Amino acid sequence: MAPVFLLLTFLWRNGEPRSAIDWEFSRLGRELILGAANLAQAILGVMLVAVVAWAEETIFRRYLILRLQALLGNWLAAAICASFIRRRSVS
Repeated sequence: MAPVFLLLTFLWRNGEPRSAIDWEFSRLGRELILGAANLAQAILGVMLVAVVAWAEETIFRRYLILRLQALLGNWLAAAICASFIRRRSVS
């Protein structure tokens, strides 16, 4: 915010209007609506990333380790095998 106030101070000191930098408040309502829509999209994007991360952790950490534990009979061996499988799938 500080650079914006500095710019406004320079405009005021030089006697220049805000329109010199294309700041017009005649479309303020429209710009606020567009800004709110962009914020909503950003929030949805963050939520999508969180859901995908949760799903990945559920698949690779819980389901895979449980199945490997049932197959190998040892939790530690299952966790080690799951970590190798996960590394190969991420690379």
